[in-house]
Parts: sequence; C-alpha cells; structure tokens
Amino acid sequence: MRPIPFAKVQALRNTFALVETGAIPLEGEPGLAVAMARKGFGVGTDGLLVLGRREEGLDMRMYNPDGTPDFCGNGLRAAAWFAYTRGWIGPRATVQHGGIAVPTVVTQRDVTIELPPASFAPEDVPIRSTEPWIEQEVEGVTGTAVSTGSTHFVVFRDSLPEDQEFFSVSPRIEAAEAFPQRTSVMWAVREAEGVYRVRIWERGAGETLGCGTGSIAVAAVARRLHGAPAEILVHNPGGTLRYADNGSTIQAASAASIVFLGQWTAHSAT
Repeated sequence: MRPIPFAKVQALRNTFALVETGAIPLEGEPGLAVAMARKGFGVGTDGLLVLGRREEGLDMRMYNPDGTPDFCGNGLRAAAWFAYTRGWIGPRATVQHGGIAVPTVVTQRDVTIELPPASFAPEDVPIRSTEPWIEQEVEGVTGTAVSTGSTHFVVFRDSLPEDQEFFSVSPRIEAAEAFPQRTSVMWAVREAEGVYRVRIWERGAGETLGCGTGSIAVAAVARRLHGAPAEILVHNPGGTLRYADNGSTIQAASAASIVFLGQWTAHSAT
C-alpha cells in the first residue's frame, strides 16, 4: 500500500487525522480511523476527517476513534482551516457534511460555521421516547437530550464532576438503552451570564478536550431552560467556542490549526 499523506489538525484541541477523499477506498475509512486514532502506534487523535474538493466548496466525512461515522463541528472548522491554508477554498465556502450544507467563514483569527437550530425532537436525537427528554434522569443523572447534528445529553450542575463520577457514569449514559445510537455527555456549569464551562465525554471517543456540537448543545439547552442570551461563550478544556443565535440559524466560532503533516503507511496500522 502506498503511503497516505495526512495532516493532524485541531479545533478546541479536538484533534483529527485528515486525509483526502480517495486516499483509501470508502469501505476502508472506518478501519483507518481506528488505526490512526490509537496512541503509540497510531497518530493519537479524536477521529478521522476525509476531505474532498467540489466546485462550490468541500465534502467531509468524519469517523470517531471506534470507526463510527458522526457529525462534527470541530472537524468542520479544522477541515475548513486546512483547506483555506492550502488554497482549496476562499474565505467563504460551503462544506457538505452529514447531509447538511454548512456555510463557513475563515479569517486569520478563527473559523465560523453556520448550522440549523438544535433539535429536541426524539426522532432527531434519537431517543426512545414519544416526547422530548427535557431534564430527565439517566443513570441517576438529570439532563436534556438534544441533537446539534450529533446527539448529546446535557447535564447542568453546580460544579463539574470529579474523575470518579465522570469516568464511571459518563460511559453508562453513553450506552444507556434510551439512546439507540449512543450519546455524548456534556457536563456543564454556568460561570456568569452567557458563560459556561464544560467537561466532555464523546461517544466513541471518551473524554476529549473539545466538542463543537456539544458546546452548541450546551448553549441551546441553556437558552431553552434558563433563558440564556443569544450570544454565549462555552469554555472547553481546549479552548472557547463562541455561539450566536440569530433566530433561524446558529453560528459557532473558534480558532483552528494544523498540528503537523505526515505520511501513513500500511505498516503503521499493524
């Protein structure tokens, strides 16, 4: 197998290996995600981005470290930054990802993506219920189920969980029977008006330093439950996401960067 050029990219310190579409057959992409995500003999990432160019922008697929496909806000920003620095796109472009055309704006400061509003509908989350799950209990923890392109269970507390609770309860919520496709868990605290801090458990990945769709989920739930303002800051361990709701769409902005470039060989995956 010929070496595969790749870039390690990040947004909110949520790291990804990025390869071009066609670098590996489509059916091999999940396995490549698993191999490259491993620490030690892999690259050590939170997922794989497969990025292709199209006439009006980009196409992107994202895989979690366990090989499952997902929708990813940080991946969108990291991929757009990579494409912009390579001259594939200009400051404004559209990224086709997860069946959604995502408008993207790149500046020297950050990358902004525009997404549809969050959905609390059970079929969108998805969750096994006929009604939205607003402040419902799962594994002894009260939270709200929401989709922002990816599924999340948002838990507001007075303080973020310590390791013992976080590492024991989060995976149980992820795999709870109520969530047929599993779920990420966003633990959140309110620090000030329109300012939140989170600890993140991502489905298929475990603890991560940043989650774009999860940060959007926290902001959306804060607005629904607590009347939070239209502009919100969500502090991830890896950086801050800026959220803005204009009533019909939401914008999410953060910095992104290329960590390093490399080549992946068949031997790397053994």
